[in-house]
Amino acid sequence: MKNIVLYPFWNSKEKKLRAFWITIIAFIVATLLQLPHQFFVSPHIDPIIKSVSSPLWIMLTGMLTVFLSTKYLAKLPIKSLGLNFNLKWFKDFAIGVFLAISFVSLIFYIMYSNNWIEIKGSYLKISIDEYSFSTIIILQVIKNFFVATSEELFYRGFLILVLTKAITDKYFTKNQAVLIVIIISSIAFGYGHAGNPNITTFGIINIALLGAIEGVSYWLTGRLGFAIGFHMFWNIFQENVFGMPNSGIRSKASFLKMESIEEFDFWTGGNFGIEGGILSTLVFLVGILALFLIYKKSAKAN
Repeated sequence: MKNIVLYPFWNSKEKKLRAFWITIIAFIVATLLQLPHQFFVSPHIDPIIKSVSSPLWIMLTGMLTVFLSTKYLAKLPIKSLGLNFNLKWFKDFAIGVFLAISFVSLIFYIMYSNNWIEIKGSYLKISIDEYSFSTIIILQVIKNFFVATSEELFYRGFLILVLTKAITDKYFTKNQAVLIVIIISSIAFGYGHAGNPNITTFGIINIALLGAIEGVSYWLTGRLGFAIGFHMFWNIFQENVFGMPNSGIRSKASFLKMESIEEFDFWTGGNFGIEGGILSTLVFLVGILALFLIYKKSAKAN
């Protein structure tokens, strides 16, 4: 009777909590660890400093939670999370950066050449006189590194690793398990942005597809280099270079400022930014195919 009661929670064979509960505990702990900064630090610091300190705090507490959960709850090696920094990792990072810049630039070019957007100015910042334009840009780049690292570590490294290990062999082959978990983590990633300003159905779908690109890269390489590089520079070139809303939020400084023309919002994403438009859907699908071509040897091995 005792075994029946514990079965949904405890893996008696491996002597550890089941993967579902490990991920739930990690999520709750990571969320709770954000509260001290949110309630005791954020209200008392400059908004610009807060825009960097909050993501830094989330990244550090998230890393602590994920590392401890991986090692002591999931009983898996921390290096499996994909943060093993070596030449291959940085090569993946560079590929991710290149594709992110290429994709955002391509989308911008298509929108601008078809007169779907207007350029409203250049070298713009939001009424923050005490900080120079260059200072804000540098802080925004640092912020995006923290955001990309924390989100990729949890949604890609941790979720995919822990959940895939739990269902491989027992219910599915390795490839089937990874595919299912990538879909689950990508949907979770999409709905994780459901509270953003100006959110649309396409926005949730496209952010999920963005998560799928990053999940596939982790599957093919076992590293988070591509995912972090792609995620980081996808954000930077949207918000700080072209001045587009990034998931509904505008940056405090950008080299250009783009405004979407309302009648073309289906293509451009409107006030949510390009992640809410059909152009990004098409680009992300191409991106997934590009990953299999770039990492074709890894794809064949898997």
